Amino acid sequence: MERRVLLFLGFFLFLISIARAKVVEYEVVVEIEKGDVVRWRATITHDAPVERSSYFMISRIGEVRITADGREVSCEVRKEVIGTSILCTDLNAREVCYEFLAYDVLGTVGDIRRFAYSLPITMIVDRLEIEVKLPRGAEIVSREKLEKLGLVPITPQNATITSDGRRIVVKWVVQSPPLGSKIDISIFYEELSDAMKLVTVGVILASIVVVTILTVSFRQRERARQLARVLTPQEKAVIELLLKSPKKQIDQKTLASRLDLSKSKVSRLVRNLAERGIVEIERRGRKNRVRLKL
Repeated sequence: MERRVLLFLGFFLFLISIARAKVVEYEVVVEIEKGDVVRWRATITHDAPVERSSYFMISRIGEVRITADGREVSCEVRKEVIGTSILCTDLNAREVCYEFLAYDVLGTVGDIRRFAYSLPITMIVDRLEIEVKLPRGAEIVSREKLEKLGLVPITPQNATITSDGRRIVVKWVVQSPPLGSKIDISIFYEELSDAMKLVTVGVILASIVVVTILTVSFRQRERARQLARVLTPQEKAVIELLLKSPKKQIDQKTLASRLDLSKSKVSRLVRNLAERGIVEIERRGRKNRVRLKL
């Protein structure tokens, strides 16, 4: 039944198409948003201006907006026995863009969300591009999770999966799709709960902090090893004590005690290291606090 309807519709539109300019590109962009809102944009580009253009959806649609070469036009929107048809006349335009909300294209399988649509090829076109943007925070369901149900995450499976920085984008490009055929599109995805999003963000931030700490620590120790090659034994002893001390700092008096050196000797050592930018001296009343600058 559905196949016969598509063939009849394709033949009908083919009769219209033979009298008009060639369709060089047909682009469909679907944006799935929160609350089961699906924004659909279909752009048909011809190689020369056309007076008539039509579009068909095997679903209900709403909030229709149509532009011809960028200017908004008024067209006939008609509910059919199966789906909705749009017919535009007196256009004199190369590019016609149909924008609307699409209904009946989202469903669920258990706790999994699914976008599914059979796109009918009702015109002769050189290049077809289909792009589906998932909701923010949504992820494509893993193949392992769907195998038990005998399903696959994405159909057709030759899709390109990218991201626009905020959401996952699934894309197909088809050259010269046969008139009267259809492309069965299906994407299974999961929307993370707010709690799960917070956990995910927390894990990512914690990972960044850990990596940063490890990187800084590694660089400090690496620089310390490099400095050790040009330091005197007593200067090395100062650096080693600072590396072992909390916050890489220690009182100068404590430093002298642990190194078993005179205060004047330690003062000269610390001053020399400070002049070379290896340590800094913080004066606190009568006490000096030495801090490693690595």
